Amino acid sequence: MDKKEKYIQENIQEIILNLISKVWSDYCAELKKEPLSIVNFSITDNISEEYKKIRPDHAKKFPEQVENIDNEHNALTIPPKESDGHFSILIDTKYFAESLEKDNNWAGTVAHELTHVYDFIEYANLIDCHDYDVILDLGKHWMFNIWTEFHAKAIGYYYVRKYTFKDIYDTSIIEHIMQSELPMHSQEMFESYHATNNAYTQMYAVAHFLGRLFIWEKLFPKYFTDAMIQELLGTNRWMLETYIFLKNHMKLDEAYRDFEELKDILRQNFQGF
Repeated sequence: MDKKEKYIQENIQEIILNLISKVWSDYCAELKKEPLSIVNFSITDNISEEYKKIRPDHAKKFPEQVENIDNEHNALTIPPKESDGHFSILIDTKYFAESLEKDNNWAGTVAHELTHVYDFIEYANLIDCHDYDVILDLGKHWMFNIWTEFHAKAIGYYYVRKYTFKDIYDTSIIEHIMQSELPMHSQEMFESYHATNNAYTQMYAVAHFLGRLFIWEKLFPKYFTDAMIQELLGTNRWMLETYIFLKNHMKLDEAYRDFEELKDILRQNFQGF
């Protein structure tokens, strides 16, 4: 182990938190957000165990879900129960360290989780809710949870590309996107969707794919045209309409006013909803 590797290993927590701080500053400047004093980042070797410490009530109420977090998430945002509490963003140490070496997904993860925090705060204010656990109830607030997953994925993926390429509009990458990234992520969504009968889990996969698609369209509109996207999603009319709704409702207050429209779209696919 050389000196650089030894230094990184011994100071990984500090290094990661400094990088998070830089991304957060960039995020606030670009998206015109105010820094929040109610967000705590925690770099942990075990997200599930950390979650149990922060929200033991959730661990007791949803033991199986909390126990399986490490198998499903590299990072996670935990809202406080009360609206004046602190949000906790947990990020897996190994994931972050490996991402630093091979890609810039870590920057997207930070932006993704921060977006959830800002979205939750805004939504709580919109519906005058003082208990974040109410918002986590998918039966009552599924439209918001779909919207924030799409929104967070879009912004997070934008930051992956921003921290990877000097010119995020460079069209020389289009061939790679079309031949590699798009087929790979389409297949990932297909497999995740069909691996379960749980509508919430299915829409989680769909929302993430559509969030990524939104950024491709935003960066490369000459290639990701309406016609191209209709051909891509058209066999699933409800998915195409979901995408059109989400991309035309990037502001939460506007989306919230039209959530009934989104419900009607989803009823095409999710019977009894």
